[in-house]
Amino acid sequence: MRAIFIYNIAKNINWPESAPKGDFVIGIVGDNSIAGELDKMISNTTATNGRTTIVKKIAASHAVGVIENYHILYFSTKETQAMQPIITNATKLPVLLIGEKSDNSCKGSTLCFSKDTNNKLRLELHKLSLEQHRLKATNDLLRIATVIDN
Repeated sequence: MRAIFIYNIAKNINWPESAPKGDFVIGIVGDNSIAGELDKMISNTTATNGRTTIVKKIAASHAVGVIENYHILYFSTKETQAMQPIITNATKLPVLLIGEKSDNSCKGSTLCFSKDTNNKLRLELHKLSLEQHRLKATNDLLRIATVIDN
């Protein structure tokens, strides 16, 4: 389900002119299964936002130095600690940071996956972080996400 969400989220975010040009790049940190699922989904489509989409599996330690090359960075639950230095370095960059909620692990991320009491996957959108990254969510995304104002 997360791969489907990530793919559809990419279509529902508007990036500023300062975003990376060329291919639309999604970086996956810590979860090979999501990278594989995204690759399968993308191979059956032509493009995301009018551009070829590439999925890259990257190590958290490598992500800090190349943040500006990505449109989306997804961090699995095991990699949530690695997110904090990346959040710090990406504060004003037009990159969508997606994390997994466990305690405060999503603090500073733009979007966060969580589960409700019925174990159903939910999406939190952190409005302040979205604005800091100069990204805009479509109304479709705002309808399905729980918007967090802080």
